[in-house]
Amino acid sequence: MTHRFLIARGLGIARLAIGLSTFGRPVLARRSLGIAVPDTDGGTIARMFGIRDVALALATLSSDPVVRNTGLRLGALADAGDAVAVVLGRRGGVTASGATLIGGGAALFALAGLAALPRQS
Repeated sequence: MTHRFLIARGLGIARLAIGLSTFGRPVLARRSLGIAVPDTDGGTIARMFGIRDVALALATLSSDPVVRNTGLRLGALADAGDAVAVVLGRRGGVTASGATLIGGGAALFALAGLAALPRQS
């Protein structure tokens, strides 16, 4: 097993755990971001994030290298977007610790996803 495969496997497992927990317990996402605004959507947005991460996890964990690499690319794109969204969310109630935890985590996931991709010759 290569380092890239192990990184992809770890990302897939972590993404699956995060996605399932966010889908099942959307209040955890709000708490981790430190958002104090009342939950007026019943967790809909958090669940949308969660199911997206489950789908990306399943692609990333695929035994088919084309599907796995697509999952890694799409995951890196989504994670980079998440990191930007968290930074922008600082104006709307995301705490500094939430931005560091979630935004930093998203940025690390994006970089790890790119690192797990096979090198192009």
